[in-house]
Amino acid sequence: MCPRSIFQQISAVIGVLSNILLVILIIKKSPKTLGSYKILMIYISCFEILYSILNALVVPKMFSQNSGALIFVFAKEALLPKSFLLPANVLYCTFFGSSMALFAIHFIYRYLAVTGSNLIKNHNRKVIIFLLLFPLSFGFFWYLLSHFTLGPFEEGDLFVRKYYLVDHDIQLSEIHYVGYYFYPEDAYGNTTMNWKCIVGCAIEASFILIQSSSLQNVSFGIIFYYGYKCYRHTKSASKKFTTSSSHISLQTQLFYALVFQTVIPVFLMHIPSTISISAAFSNISFESLSQMLACTISLYPALDPLPNFFIIKSYRLAILGFFKRVAYFIVCRKANTTNIIKVQTRNELFMSNASRTIMT
Repeated sequence: MCPRSIFQQISAVIGVLSNILLVILIIKKSPKTLGSYKILMIYISCFEILYSILNALVVPKMFSQNSGALIFVFAKEALLPKSFLLPANVLYCTFFGSSMALFAIHFIYRYLAVTGSNLIKNHNRKVIIFLLLFPLSFGFFWYLLSHFTLGPFEEGDLFVRKYYLVDHDIQLSEIHYVGYYFYPEDAYGNTTMNWKCIVGCAIEASFILIQSSSLQNVSFGIIFYYGYKCYRHTKSASKKFTTSSSHISLQTQLFYALVFQTVIPVFLMHIPSTISISAAFSNISFESLSQMLACTISLYPALDPLPNFFIIKSYRLAILGFFKRVAYFIVCRKANTTNIIKVQTRNELFMSNASRTIMT
């Protein structure tokens, strides 16, 4: 197993454990005023647990050359049956595309909560159900889009043979790939436009400026819009005396934790992948960036719970309290061991002196 695979497996284990810890904290240590938002927090932790498990099962590798940017899954490294590898690779892309949709629904709910919206007061259950279903429908569409526009095809096989297999002792049947190949070459070296791939990329591209040509950045637009409005309202509420300071403090903690949680996948996944895909579209490649991308993506579920641990006070105190108890236990045990040794030493010395007195 190569160092990349080992790193991805370790990151997956850390991702599962850290998110399980966060779920326990959400259930056991959340303030009562957190309300139904706990459901959304647990929802995103479960998503990241599944993402970590999938990462560990498929152990993907990124490869880019010229106008191609592909995700490889190798039969000898993956922990799934061979027939499941291609659907699992497409599902891996789906998790990647759906990640920002999860944060989008969090920002929407945070804004509704801090503004005291009637939707939360009168239809909270319906709002929660709608927000839970949004990433699922988003992911379903992303899966179909990736399957039909980014799946294997004849020119893609030629690309893999020409640029990858020639330098590696492996057969094409052992690789399952999906990804972008914008200007494929046929067997005679003729270059064409891969319109299916280009259309798929256009749909998945930015939706911040062109509201009808993207899917992924619908989430970014929602995040920026509701994030800014939530920030403004929280700041204005903190200057008034109609809201308790503890409530404002909790809302501020939740907001900043969510912001940092969102920044992590943006810098670890979306910015590097955007650079890689843009380079492929320009018919150039950054192979070193592609190799690094698989590792940075695997870090996302492992690092994403950390802002909640450090920023949300009740979780931070619970973790610090646990370590204090562990430290206290270790210190007390060490002290008890030292006292036992001292008592044993004194007893041995007393017995030695007593025996000498009897002999004399």
